[in-house]
Amino acid sequence: MLKTISLILLLLMISTEGVAGIEPYTLIAPQNEEVAHLINQEGESVHNWNLTGITATSSYLLPDGQLMRTVKVQTDESFGGGGAGGRVERLDWDGNVVWEFELATGRHRLHHDIAVLPNGNVLVLSWERLTPEETLALGRAPDTLPQQDLWTETIFELKPLGKTDSEVVWQWRLADHTVQDIDTSISNFGVIADHPERVDINYNKNGRVRSDWVHANAINYSEKLDQIIISAHAFNEIWVIDHSTTTQQAATRSGGHSGKGGDLLYRWGNPLTYQRGEVSDQKLFNQHDVEWIPELFPGAGRILLFNNGIGRPGGNFSTVNEIITPIDADGHYLLDPSGRYGPEETSPVYQAEIPETFLALNISGAQRLRNGNTLITNGPVGQVFEVTPDSEVIWEYDSGETVEFNRRVFRADRHYLSALPPTGMVIDQSISGNWFDPNRSGEGYIIQVLGDGRVVLVWFTFPPNPTETDLQAWMMGVGYFEGDHIVVENMQSLKGTVFGSGFNMHDLITKDWGRIEMVFVNCNVGGTQYSGPPEFGNGFLPMQRLTVIHGHICLSPGAEGEESSDSIDPTLASEAASGAFFQPTRSGEGWLMEYLGGGRVAVQWFTYNPDGTAARLSGLGRINGTRVIVEQLLYVTGTEFGSNFDLADVVIQDWGSMTFEFFDCDNGRIVYFSRIGGWESGLVEVTRLTSIRGASCDWPPAEAEFDDDQTGVTRVLSPL
Repeated sequence: MLKTISLILLLLMISTEGVAGIEPYTLIAPQNEEVAHLINQEGESVHNWNLTGITATSSYLLPDGQLMRTVKVQTDESFGGGGAGGRVERLDWDGNVVWEFELATGRHRLHHDIAVLPNGNVLVLSWERLTPEETLALGRAPDTLPQQDLWTETIFELKPLGKTDSEVVWQWRLADHTVQDIDTSISNFGVIADHPERVDINYNKNGRVRSDWVHANAINYSEKLDQIIISAHAFNEIWVIDHSTTTQQAATRSGGHSGKGGDLLYRWGNPLTYQRGEVSDQKLFNQHDVEWIPELFPGAGRILLFNNGIGRPGGNFSTVNEIITPIDADGHYLLDPSGRYGPEETSPVYQAEIPETFLALNISGAQRLRNGNTLITNGPVGQVFEVTPDSEVIWEYDSGETVEFNRRVFRADRHYLSALPPTGMVIDQSISGNWFDPNRSGEGYIIQVLGDGRVVLVWFTFPPNPTETDLQAWMMGVGYFEGDHIVVENMQSLKGTVFGSGFNMHDLITKDWGRIEMVFVNCNVGGTQYSGPPEFGNGFLPMQRLTVIHGHICLSPGAEGEESSDSIDPTLASEAASGAFFQPTRSGEGWLMEYLGGGRVAVQWFTYNPDGTAARLSGLGRINGTRVIVEQLLYVTGTEFGSNFDLADVVIQDWGSMTFEFFDCDNGRIVYFSRIGGWESGLVEVTRLTSIRGASCDWPPAEAEFDDDQTGVTRVLSPL
């Protein structure tokens, strides 16, 4: 571990010049064209991908600046209809194919949409063609057999292994989750209304018999829920299924977090499909595009969809709608008193003032932006526009007027980038750790990337105008990460209560401090753009990595280092000892810890001094069984924020010591002793507040012995 930290410190000479602000760019990939455009807010094309093969439907810009798209292939043995694809491919910034997967046979064909998972795997929609014999075996009425066989749906999860190699690591088949009330001899026989979790094999939209029975046209994934949502166009519904199952469980009615296997967890839009509603209860009409609003976005966890509105009672017009799903405390979707899935009504995110003036006959989509606005695509005419929550159009782009290509755009996709071309840096949990500017040692940042897409950021520094009692400052906030940057919109500063037995969280005064953007050149170098209150002002500070959490070393463009390791020391170690802890009755105070390997733990205690202003204590601890022992906590003061910061003025005091004893992975007790007058010694029981993304913990821990030599790490951490 010491070798790793030394290596990282050597890398800190990489320049941070060229780190720019974060700008919005929109991907426009017209259907049936061999080109994709990235446009800026002025509607100018700032980058083009010249493609081989026409785009079938969806295309997405990935956080590292690569392009993931669907491709329409032509084969003699395949079949197809609207949305037919057959291949998915990933291209680098220069248009080189770095990965591709093709499935276009007589049995399966990829179509419409894809979803890239946080682990890099890809979910793909595929038609599965069933023969008449297979269809009848599911209980389909003989007089409703389509002429070209029945196309049902399969979802594959692909793990890229090389440029042309993939492993199917998970799959779900709709054919395993049907119900019918015609043939009692078939195992899926049942009363349709009694089984909203299954799909009626004999449902036909408006009585129309068609081969493309479901015509799923969108797929999206929620990391927080570990669930998949699809748009079942021909059913005028959206469906949610459990992704936490194994492939074997996904073929059954049990297993996974839900305990329901691959059955539908939720469906909405047309209760006629499960015979629990009337025509008047239908809410969706030929919808396209559905997605969960991501964490930390306004409306997070709600469902956003584009309702094309064809066949809507009272006239055809399109809307964008947001759905609040009815979920109980255990995460189960609830039926309303009438036995249908709610909600009964939704308020449109966007509806034209004269509704009939906005109509998209097909394709189209909507994307929630981080500022709370919504990006809307009117696909058939290639119109893309941004609306506020009040439906005010504040940005508009017409592909037919701006560039010369086919106007049809399945769905536009907006991202925020700090540089063109992108650096290739993609933030994950390995960015977690301590960061600082060596010229401003004593000031720094703690970053923790959590498992739900959020980032916890603490900035510890000094007041702009120190006084005898106001000697330290720290601000904290929760933000998001995307590509090479982290954004925290609302940093908070706290003061008002006092250290020790006099702590009263009701005395805390919390203030909005301001905004922070962090941009990373690679795993070890970046910069911070801040905008705070007048006394702090605005500015930019370079930053470099100081610590690496064990098992989370990362490699990125422009950085050198050791391979990332999945190994874990045989002890309480990395997973239990990394994260944030607090006492619920003392909310506003916390302990942030990082396991560095070799039995060593970096500890930061954010609290308040006896006079009620912000205080921070830091130290390096050692694991002894289920305890983290910190023999020396440091109290750093002496200088001030901003241009008046002077490293020569920094004063490091020996505050005292603390021992953190774990009861289990998430709970423990802290005993602390102060060696500075005016501060108390005491004991507090704490519980876990955060875990590093991807962490796990087994209890009780195994026994382990560690080298007592701490010199190298102490030298690195002591300025903090």
